[in-house]
Amino acid sequence: MPVETVQGRIEEIVATMFNVPVETVNLASSPATIENWDSMGQLMLVLEIEQQFGVQLAPEDVESIVNVQSVVSLIERKGAV
Repeated sequence: MPVETVQGRIEEIVATMFNVPVETVNLASSPATIENWDSMGQLMLVLEIEQQFGVQLAPEDVESIVNVQSVVSLIERKGAV
């Protein structure tokens, strides 16, 4: 996935944050499939997404993050592309 797309950018962020090859990250990637994606990792991911996309996520937004697809949908819904 090209990095220029929202999905590509988020996959790159997830790969970097959790120290996994970007080729292994896809829309279904989640805490269940990425070992380092724990509660602290989730917090760090949220902070990085906020910084990279210039958005502020509400607690309910953070709670809605269950996999990469949910992050992509959230960023697209916020219009921060």
